[in-house]
Amino acid sequence: MALEDIMEVDVPGGREEIHVLRNGTGPERFVVWHGFDSVNRFYDWGWLLSYGEVIRAGLPGHGPVAPRDWRTYRRWTTGHFFDTAAGLCRQLFDGRPFTLIGHSAGTQCALGVALREPDLASRLILVNPLIWPPYSRLSQRLVRSPLWPVVGAAVLGRTRRRKRVSVDRHLTASRSIVVDHERFSRDPRTRRFVAEGLGDYRRTSLRALIAGARVLVSSDLRPVVAHARVAVPTLILHGRADPVCPLAQAEWLVRHIPGAALVIMEEVGHIGYAEREDIFRSAVTEWLDRHGCVPA
Repeated sequence: MALEDIMEVDVPGGREEIHVLRNGTGPERFVVWHGFDSVNRFYDWGWLLSYGEVIRAGLPGHGPVAPRDWRTYRRWTTGHFFDTAAGLCRQLFDGRPFTLIGHSAGTQCALGVALREPDLASRLILVNPLIWPPYSRLSQRLVRSPLWPVVGAAVLGRTRRRKRVSVDRHLTASRSIVVDHERFSRDPRTRRFVAEGLGDYRRTSLRALIAGARVLVSSDLRPVVAHARVAVPTLILHGRADPVCPLAQAEWLVRHIPGAALVIMEEVGHIGYAEREDIFRSAVTEWLDRHGCVPA
């Protein structure tokens, strides 16, 4: 049973509420951020509990947190995501560095901690990382324009209304990002995770979703990664058939993070941890074992 909490994180210019789910105890501690369209409950990472505590942290504005005014959301940047994730980890820190895990847009938070607060990180695992926006220049101009709140509300609002209808509709929508959709949708845990997670998604402010999309579509992490250098053991896992985050992004990271290991998952799309958990789990546990992470 996960312990649920809303943690307040002080950041430059104010305070951010973060939705957190915590499971387990033990010598190791993991902090996980999922992607922009995901929710804390979408995947429970239960097999990591044999190593220690698993903390699933929401992105800024996600889940049952207090909505903010649009003026506040407009100030969000990649730096704000970095600051929020680092502040959260500082509050959670008990002297034991974390293994940081970021999936898709959650990469911004995991990488942010590794770069801003290296003493808090022992390892870094990035799953289908989003490093630069794989969108057209027109899309990037649009999210920076005054029109974005209106257009974003129309697009994201329609998507959220459609997902309200049923879990089946949500699973059908995943066809565009999952390779073996039949295998994925047949897994009973997939339905349970989606059903639980939709509640958190619906409680997320539409304005927060719009503001988060603006950050993700307009941010490019390459300059900061190339300049600052990640100094902890790093594992990158990527589905070769991911239509959201191209494999080239993971390959770029491997070239710019010293000693980073890359595992390419064949015939897997954007959420390999759930599409082929057997392959994913084996790759992660073998890497953890090689880097001093021993089950309790």
